Amino acid sequence: MLVLHPFLLFFFFSYCRSQNTFIDDLLSLSLADFQQHFKEISKKHSPVPRPFYFHLTSVIDTRSTAMTLATVEEGILREHLRKASLM
Repeated sequence: MLVLHPFLLFFFFSYCRSQNTFIDDLLSLSLADFQQHFKEISKKHSPVPRPFYFHLTSVIDTRSTAMTLATVEEGILREHLRKASLM
């Protein structure tokens, strides 16, 4: 039996035709669908317009996750340095 995390129910229920087809509809989503969906959420809930970055990784792969988090951290730091005219 497939157990769904509440996160999936919250963010992806809008993709589904009905509660009865939720699993089939969710499994048919493509990566482009995920990207577009999160981009819309970001735009809707951001207090100010800001860039949207989308990156897929596997949390099971700890090396890949660590590299992703380090890249995100560096990007944030660079943006702050740029805004402070230090870069």
